[in-house]
Amino acid sequence: MNSNFCCPKCKTSLTAIPEGYSCQNCSRVYFLQDGYVDFIGESEFYAGEVSKKQMEILIQEIDSLGYDEGITHFFRENPLRDYVTNVRRIDWVCHCLTKNNLRCLDIGSGLGNISENLSHIFKEVYSLEAVKERIEFQKKKIQKF
Repeated sequence: MNSNFCCPKCKTSLTAIPEGYSCQNCSRVYFLQDGYVDFIGESEFYAGEVSKKQMEILIQEIDSLGYDEGITHFFRENPLRDYVTNVRRIDWVCHCLTKNNLRCLDIGSGLGNISENLSHIFKEVYSLEAVKERIEFQKKKIQKF
């Protein structure tokens, strides 16, 4: 697939390089990180229902126990289970169904439940997530299926 990205800093089109993408205008480089483009870098940004520490624990449990057992164990201990995993949390997603339903962008995709549901409607679904732990979780979830 051929993607056109723009620099978040100066809005100039980015050029693909072996390491990721480069901005010819402001000289910033956005690296590929295990299948996604890292537009944030080493920022301390974090937002969400599940704390950073809890997400790290969840990823460790998936790595050691496998996806199904790790997530089951985590949610037994986590009171946000129903909210975080509820696939019906789609009421705020704004998208427009057309004749071809080619692409959809899920901004702030969290644990990827809505992106997964949208993948049954759209040919291509892009997940835009700023929290590295959530990106790691989404990758593990996709690997499981």
